[in-house]
This record gives sequence, structure tokens and C-alpha cells, in this order.
Amino acid sequence: MDAIDTRGKAVIFYGAGHEAQFEISKYRKIGVEPVCLCDKDTEKWGRSFWGVECIPLEAAVKKYPDFAMVITPRFPLRFRIMEELLNSKTVTKDQLLNYEPYIKMKSCLSLHSILDANAAKVFAICCGQIESSRRPQIPFDGNLVENIQKIEQYRQEILENLNSPNPKDNFCACDNCRWATVDYWPVDTRIRTLKYDFGGRCQFNCTYCFSPARHNMVEPEWSKQARLPELTACLKQIDALHPEAVIEYAAGEICVAPNQEEIYGVLEHYDSVIITNAGQYSPGLAELIAMGRVRAMLVSLDAGTAETFQIVKGGAGNFNQVKANLAKYIALGALVDLKYIFVKGVNDKIEDVEGFVALAKELGVNRISISKDHRNGVVSEEAHIFSLMKYMISCAHKNGIAAILASGFFTDDEIKLLNSVSL
Repeated sequence: MDAIDTRGKAVIFYGAGHEAQFEISKYRKIGVEPVCLCDKDTEKWGRSFWGVECIPLEAAVKKYPDFAMVITPRFPLRFRIMEELLNSKTVTKDQLLNYEPYIKMKSCLSLHSILDANAAKVFAICCGQIESSRRPQIPFDGNLVENIQKIEQYRQEILENLNSPNPKDNFCACDNCRWATVDYWPVDTRIRTLKYDFGGRCQFNCTYCFSPARHNMVEPEWSKQARLPELTACLKQIDALHPEAVIEYAAGEICVAPNQEEIYGVLEHYDSVIITNAGQYSPGLAELIAMGRVRAMLVSLDAGTAETFQIVKGGAGNFNQVKANLAKYIALGALVDLKYIFVKGVNDKIEDVEGFVALAKELGVNRISISKDHRNGVVSEEAHIFSLMKYMISCAHKNGIAAILASGFFTDDEIKLLNSVSL
């Protein structure tokens, strides 16, 4: 992110949710320190988040009349807030440090700003939560530049059809997708999140893994034609990658990638989210964290005891070593999100739930993710596992840890039930 001249103005950050931590960190890197946070949630007023006090917007504007503002939530909520504040004349465009042109139209987050190079050997612009042969994606056939041009052209064609006064029937699965909504979206439709999950290899042998072929530690030949350096270079060549794009790296285990130095070389220039098992400590990854380039590390621990960890990971890895590696990364400033994938008959024990939450607290982790095993059906039909999920959420809340549900793995009714868990 380039330096910003705030012209001596006090900078107010609006929104004290999870995204605020990323935005505060990003702006601090260029010397912009927030004077306060503001949020509509009255429960947050008077509390401090990431070293910044949260106060009502009215009080902030009165206290700092010569102010600039950063809206922290991601779009479309970001632009909804901008629209409200601009219409109420609370702020002007010039005061909004992260203002950009936006438009009211039909779209979704994946279609508008994400490219998913996933392990199924496809380029997708879909979250994958719809079962359809018409899902917006194309297979990777080895012709990288041609494939990228096709998927980006397809993105524009879908957006045009969704917003046409006379849309074509049955154009693709986006036509009736519940995630495609009329809202405020950026005019710039370049890729803001590149999800990279092509090939890769892994030293663990997790029972639930989507890609068990990775366990042989051999990188697929096809994926070598579109490694991360080549893919990002291609996207930049056709100006499809937004300057502030975030790379989500999930191609096996980054710490055992044969070309990890090349990967780290790319990630030096982008903010990233790293999906890792933390089984090995990587100096290269540690350096990226110290540089402030790693927004978050997502770690599927899936156990609260060393014994269960060995079973879940197929006999590979060392529970205590993983804990030690995570502690080192966190000491460098890493934001770690610990994940627990419930596997029936494997890690569905109270001692593991309690041990997992206790470890999160010990490490200073402020958020955990909960998921079901993708091989199972409706998790609420598994009364034992569903009750343990609720118990984990309750334990997390009691320890001041946020608990979120992995996107796409729960029904709407399950989400309502689990989100209703209180202290």
C-alpha cells in the first residue's frame, strides 16, 4: 500500500469487526495511526480493540472535527456504509481515505473479485456452494494465458447478463444463486483475492483431506505449469490483478513446497492468508510475518490432545512441535485462526474440545473456526457432534475467544442454532 498524506487530520476508523484488525495493521505500516474506532454496536463503546478505543460516531466527529476516515468492513458492506455516511453528509468523499467508485448492481463477492485456482484443476469465480454443472469455472488445460483470459472474459459476461434489462435465460448457475444480490459493488472488477490451491504436497495425512494424493509428497506434473509465480505474472500481464490483492495460499503445505523460496518471493509483494499445518517452522514464512505481509494463518489443529492429534493427522506430525511453531509465529505478530474439523469417532470427545479451547487461550488466539467433516451430511442429525460444537462455542465465548462457522459447511438452520449459543 502506498503512503497516504492525511494532511494532519485525525483518522477515524469506522467498524470494529474482524476486518478492522487487518485495516489498522495495513495503515499502521504506512504511518497512519487511528485516533479511535467507531461502530454502531453499543456493546463495543468504551472498549479497546487492537489498542484503539471504540466510541460513538457522533462523539468522534465532535472530538475530532478535522478528520479523515477509513471504512473497515469489506464490500459490499463497506460501500453501504459509505453511501449512508455520504447521504447523511457526515463525511465527504475527500475525507474517506479508502473511497473508490462503486455502483448498485447485482453481483456476489466471488464473482466480483475472487479467482480460485483450486485443486480440482479448474479456475473458478464461484464460492462452490452451488451444485451445478453450470458453475462459473473453466478447466485448466495447460494453456495458462488463454485460460486466464477466458475466465476473466466469462466473469464480465456473467456480470453483464445479471444486470441486463433482458438477461438470457439459463446463462449459468449465477442466475438464481442466493449469493448474487443487488448491492453496492466496486466499479473495478479486478481480482482482489487470489485463492491458490493448485497441486502442492503435504507431509500430513489428515483423515478428512480433500486431496489425499498430496500425502505422497509428490507435486502433480500439471500444477507445475501454473505455479504461483507464473500465475501472478500472467494476471499482472493482462492487468487482472488488483494492486491491493490478497493471496490465499492453500496448495498443500507451504513449508514443504519444492519452490517455497519462489513462493515467498511473490508473497513479499502482496498481503497473504496462509493455510498451514504448522508442522514445520519456516524462516521464510517467519520473515513474511515480520514484514507484516501475512494477514492471517489458518491452522486446522482438529484436536485438543496429542493422542487425538496423531489419529486425525494419520500418524504424522507432532502436537507439541506444532504448538511451539505457532507460538514463535504469534510472537512475530501473526494472527492465527485455529480450526477444528469434527470427525465422527475420531475427535468428538469433550477432552479434545476443552483442550483445543485451552490451547487457543494459551497461545493468545482470539478466533477459532468450527467445521464439519465434508464427507458427512447434515451435521445437526449427528446429535453428539452438534452438541459438542455448541459446547465448543460456549467454551470459547467464556474465554473471550470468537467462534465462527466455516463457510459452506452448514445449513441455514444449523447456523442459526449454533450462532444462538450464549454463555
